[in-house]
Amino acid sequence: MFKRTKKASDPNAIEPTKLNSSKVIVNLRSGNSKKVTKAMLEGFKTRPYDKDIYFVFGSGLEAKYYTEELLPKINAGKILVRFQPRFEILKKLEKDGVKHLAITYTPDFGITPIEHFGQVLLYGTEYFVDVKGMSNETFPLKHKMFDAAYPDFPALVVMKHWKARGGWMTLKEFDAIKKADKKAGKLAAVKEA
Repeated sequence: MFKRTKKASDPNAIEPTKLNSSKVIVNLRSGNSKKVTKAMLEGFKTRPYDKDIYFVFGSGLEAKYYTEELLPKINAGKILVRFQPRFEILKKLEKDGVKHLAITYTPDFGITPIEHFGQVLLYGTEYFVDVKGMSNETFPLKHKMFDAAYPDFPALVVMKHWKARGGWMTLKEFDAIKKADKKAGKLAAVKEA
């Protein structure tokens, strides 16, 4: 399904690049993925496709996390994954005739660990993972509101990819490394002076 991206008869067809593709279609079973432009995605969605096999990820980083980190664990029977579960973190309200919509938060993945004890399967507590390249200004607030609205859930796990430092790490690990690097840089500058 992902073989052709351009028709030979259409010289104006645009190949997806890092700059014009914002979505990635992934075969959930094989892990094969295809970056798509908005026009390609619209064409894909007009044809019937099996939603249990193909999923449209909002970013290449989400698709990469799924194929590298989650798919091997799914295939090994170690986890169940829900895509983009939606949570209401602040209810809708009306005050003095002004209607305010509910505020929702949608992490990228809901992950449930599975333990195998012979024929018995035990399902662990579901936790939620959000994959971030760069955080926007609303993310820290929504993150805090999510943790406050659902205190019985495990804390939200935020993952980043840093190729130069070995790949996937939590945002907490990422921040600690950046802080240590900054401190080491300042110490090196003081020693040189």
